[in-house]
Amino acid sequence: MNKLFLFKVKDHFQLSGQGLIAMPGIPLGVYEGAREINLLLSKPDGSQAIEKAEIYYSFPVPTPIEKMYTVLFRDLTKDNVPIDTEIWCILK
Repeated sequence: MNKLFLFKVKDHFQLSGQGLIAMPGIPLGVYEGAREINLLLSKPDGSQAIEKAEIYYSFPVPTPIEKMYTVLFRDLTKDNVPIDTEIWCILK
């Protein structure tokens, strides 16, 4: 399986009724593809899962120095995506 490393989860927060945001997100220029995608989660305990995510650009205030795409997992909680989980894009 070919894959592209996107980021390691350093923080996350639950948006009531919307899903889980994994931080810091994907640096602009690293990923250019579909807005809805299946991502490979490689968790610190060695387990892996493929999960559906939405990728989009948000406009945080204040504007960060390094701009990132936001990654939203609509069907997951913090327990599903522990801190230090690696997020990978599966390449075809």
